Amino acid sequence: MRLVSLLLLFLPALSFAQNGPYPINEQGYLLLEAENLPYSSFWMFIPIEEGINCTGTGYLKYVGPVSGSGHGQEVDTEGKLQGNPENWLVIPVEVKAAGRYRINLRNHHLQKDGDNDIWVHIKGWPLPVRRVGDHAVDSFQWLTWGPDYTYWDIEKPGLYEFYIAGRSQGFGVDRIAIYNEKEPVTMLHRSAKTDN
Repeated sequence: MRLVSLLLLFLPALSFAQNGPYPINEQGYLLLEAENLPYSSFWMFIPIEEGINCTGTGYLKYVGPVSGSGHGQEVDTEGKLQGNPENWLVIPVEVKAAGRYRINLRNHHLQKDGDNDIWVHIKGWPLPVRRVGDHAVDSFQWLTWGPDYTYWDIEKPGLYEFYIAGRSQGFGVDRIAIYNEKEPVTMLHRSAKTDN
């Protein structure tokens, strides 16, 4: 499993700035560098420095207001905690095949709790909105909780706007993976718990 996670570090990601749409490739996944998405002042670009294990040219750190009440709030059943959509990281995705789609984030934060989670969803998709995160401190890794129960059963090909909405100040997003779990890259989500 660790091998697949490490492989994802070296898979080619979309590394050019564009507003999308971003196509799911023939292998059933989309992998892109977060810093290439349009972002608001609620996000800060942190450039790559020596000793920082991020991919691309850096990563985006959420610096906007905290939303939600913390423990026990894995879902937002009313869709009111994600703030203004203009402050979301929106990923317009061209889905080419029906299937169960998941999202995973290679992330960074400095504390075990307090800056370790974020909201993910698809614009216009039925509620609830779910939060995802992890407990690793000061390292870049894939999510350790959330991807197991965060998915969308997409029945028709088309354009879907996945989004990442801030929840905890300091949560950094390095790489974004969106994938059809029917494809072999599903191992990303199973192996995310072991990648650093």
